Amino acid sequence: MHEMIDVLAVPAAAVEPEMTAGSRAAGIVLLLNVVVNLTAMALLPHESSGLSALHGLVVDAVVGGGLLTGKEKWHKWALVRAILGGVVYGGILAFQHDYSALAFQLMLSTSLVLLLLGEAGPLRIAAAAVLYGAYFMITALALVGTKTGSNPTAASAPAARGDISPSGGTLRGTKADYCIELPKERWYLRDSAVVRKDNAQADRWALRPDLDAHVMVIAEEVPGTVIPQDQYESALEKQARKNLGAFQMIGREPIARGAALHYSGTAKGMMLEYYRGAFAEGSRGYQVIAFATPETFGKLRDEITGIVKSFHSRCDLAR
Repeated sequence: MHEMIDVLAVPAAAVEPEMTAGSRAAGIVLLLNVVVNLTAMALLPHESSGLSALHGLVVDAVVGGGLLTGKEKWHKWALVRAILGGVVYGGILAFQHDYSALAFQLMLSTSLVLLLLGEAGPLRIAAAAVLYGAYFMITALALVGTKTGSNPTAASAPAARGDISPSGGTLRGTKADYCIELPKERWYLRDSAVVRKDNAQADRWALRPDLDAHVMVIAEEVPGTVIPQDQYESALEKQARKNLGAFQMIGREPIARGAALHYSGTAKGMMLEYYRGAFAEGSRGYQVIAFATPETFGKLRDEITGIVKSFHSRCDLAR
């Protein structure tokens, strides 16, 4: 009799498993990541545009919102997103040798896996919070730097890759015995191999990463020929007019041992302002090319022009 009653009994409604604190925390992380990426797209439209970026935003928004609803199915999708994000995007970034971006991706993916794998206890939730907190703070600082024109973390990634190293004081040439004077702080020297990839003519390339200001030195020689200073200046101006869009000559001034050409123009879609030292000495010609955005140039005018004017073709005569 009891068996018949059991067979005929109406089954109880299925109970949705209760979502864990880790899953809800993962939902918050994914939605915060949407906010971070939307902000990045607004501030850096040329670097973070495209369908892949938009698809990532939609996935994180849907899955993150789903986790906060407390439904179990979203937990599985979130775990898949976390693992694939680390493996697929991590692999792509490693192949591209973009190790700073790889580190950021692993910080995000690891924090999500810690929250979603099994039932995360207080220690795992705390570890995930620390990881994502570091990711969020560094990204926020970089975005604020982009907005204000000063990025205090800009040197971290290239320095970690060995692309730049701190430099200050006298910077000597490698192709010739010239030298320039860099400020003692905040200036870095790009690695020679990296410089050659960007500009085969450049001998030295210094920069201030926090404000994206650059000073490049080109040393060239025409054996058996005396290079006239005025013709050298004219040739460099003609070259600038040819290579830059929206070229505007701001001025030309004589400086010790040469002249400086001050102009602006667009390169790769970006408006830049230049202060280009031209120095002809016998068969050798030297260019000290400082450039930055007009906003940065205005902030660093004295610093940038001072570096160009410090040029000496012979270091033993610099002091």
